[in-house]
Amino acid sequence: RTLLAPTGLAARMLGRGTGVLFGVLTKLTGVDLLSDLSVFFRSLNGLLDGFKERATAVKELLVDPATTFLIVTSPEREPVEEAIFFAGRLQEAGMPLGGLIVNRVTPVVDEHAAGPLPPGLDPRLARKVEAAGDEARVRAARDVARIERLRAQTGEAEPVTVPQIAGDVHDLDGLAHVRASLLSP
Repeated sequence: RTLLAPTGLAARMLGRGTGVLFGVLTKLTGVDLLSDLSVFFRSLNGLLDGFKERATAVKELLVDPATTFLIVTSPEREPVEEAIFFAGRLQEAGMPLGGLIVNRVTPVVDEHAAGPLPPGLDPRLARKVEAAGDEARVRAARDVARIERLRAQTGEAEPVTVPQIAGDVHDLDGLAHVRASLLSP
């Protein structure tokens, strides 16, 4: 309020020492700090109008019996711990957990599913292919263990899993893949 329309003591304070300070800052930086702050607070003032009413409406929506919550996470350690924390907070607040979605899960692949490497493959390339397969199996086992932890800690029997796909989801094909994963039985 002081910066929007300074009056009384605030006007005297801004008019004396602070006015000199802002003047020096303006000359040194080329920025009229007082004017910029005033514009900022005027813009913020419009945002705050009706904030209490919107907050009340959001609170009513959150406690509505028709509202349920989905927790979306990844199988990484920190997101799993956050998901467990949020599920606990929902339970403490008496809010329903509708389910868990675990995104970017490394699919479990049978070691022998791809078959043997082609004969005559360069030995260095063969070692890289085998190492990549080993890494994928380790990631898949880690993801399975973390999903089991999620199940145990949240009580959610069957989290929906969305497998890791190559590249980003940025087109309709990628969205269709995610949709199929979310809606598959």
